[in-house]
Amino acid sequence: MDGVQFVTQYLAEGLNQKGHHVTVVTNFYQELTKAFEEEYHGVVIKRFEMGTKHTFHYGDKKAYVAMIKELAGQNDIMVNVCTQCAPTDFLLDSLDEIKIPKVLYLHSMMDFQYHKDDFKTCKAFARKIFENVRWKIYYHHNKHNFLKYDIVTQLHEKDYATDFFLQQYGIHSAIMENAAEDSFFDDSVDDSVVVPQKYLINVSNYLERKNQEKGMELFLKANISPECELLFIGSGKNAYYEHLTQKYAKYCQNNPNAKKVRFLYGIPRNQIATYVKKASAYLMTSRWEAFPISLVESMAAGTPFISSDVGIVKYLSGGKVCHTDAEMIQWIEKLMTDDTTNQALGNAGKTEAQKRYSIHDKVDAFEKLLIELQNQKKEKK
Repeated sequence: MDGVQFVTQYLAEGLNQKGHHVTVVTNFYQELTKAFEEEYHGVVIKRFEMGTKHTFHYGDKKAYVAMIKELAGQNDIMVNVCTQCAPTDFLLDSLDEIKIPKVLYLHSMMDFQYHKDDFKTCKAFARKIFENVRWKIYYHHNKHNFLKYDIVTQLHEKDYATDFFLQQYGIHSAIMENAAEDSFFDDSVDDSVVVPQKYLINVSNYLERKNQEKGMELFLKANISPECELLFIGSGKNAYYEHLTQKYAKYCQNNPNAKKVRFLYGIPRNQIATYVKKASAYLMTSRWEAFPISLVESMAAGTPFISSDVGIVKYLSGGKVCHTDAEMIQWIEKLMTDDTTNQALGNAGKTEAQKRYSIHDKVDAFEKLLIELQNQKKEKK
């Protein structure tokens, strides 16, 4: 459903396949499952009723901490995934009581800088001020707790969370980059997947943060063949999906020869790779990202990307990072018409992905990190 889930899943399943016993403790979502405990691909999953609303956590903290302490007696290492979430934050004041080695696996953190979108409305500005204050207090208050972790991992050496933890806490983080599924690396495609002759693609949940609305606007303005299409693929319908489809329908009423935009959802995961491989380019107009897996997947597929300047995207090969609407339109037009440039960028991205972003390599690296940590703890004893 999202990047954090995907990475957690491939690491947990990968470690299990290498012979390790893995238990995942996560939030219980009644709309998705009725099972509080189950086993999936060899991984034991335990779900607890907790979560976060308006930056504040809810759930039975005492019972959750007790459950984790019990599990700590049955396991060798604990990995907390992300900060600013209930499963990690409920434990911070009890880390001394959890005697096994502890790892904090980060997927970036709160961005305290102000951006153009923060000033779009009074509500957005007020929300940004509130979140900045809320999470600055949180990171200041928990300095002593973050120092209790044996290892902190970050997504990328250039991610601002890496620098933040070094400057604020003196923590030198290990780097664990994201990866793409094997299906994106090979040249095979699912012939049953019917796609347009030439199209741009964006694969992401329908969210304001993903800003598909901007991508649609720029695509419709681009001076390219009317045969070119734009495909959005999200996990499911929601209010933002309805907003997008209504806006496009209104545009078409005033522009009967408008280029085609498709809003897909519920596409089986095993077909996504084919959609990305057959696309002319990947278009991402997100307002915020850390290390977007969708771009790693497009690189693995040899599909060049056009992206807003978010997260660590500027450090990736295989695409163009744009800072203005005009620049993004220019690159849409370029990659939809210039096959030589398109192929050169696609090849550069694929080469980097093959060297750095395979799941097998990430699982091996994480296993090595955990084994070294356990051995260090044994030597100290």
